[in-house]
Amino acid sequence: MNKEKFWFILSLIISLILIVFGVYLILIDGNLINGLVHIALSIVVGIDSWAKLFKKNEETSFSVYVSCFSFFSKY
Repeated sequence: MNKEKFWFILSLIISLILIVFGVYLILIDGNLINGLVHIALSIVVGIDSWAKLFKKNEETSFSVYVSCFSFFSKY
């Protein structure tokens, strides 16, 4: 796996983790400010990767999905 794909997948994973943690902070802890900061940070971290993932070109999106699946199926 080349470096570009690695960083692409890593930014998607980090942005998902930040979104989930931000929602957790808002709903469970009741800490609105920290939750919104985490969600905003996830947008900043992963906006480019999410835009590439949801491009209109379906071949690219499918190949990224397959590469993500093959990356995690190793473990």
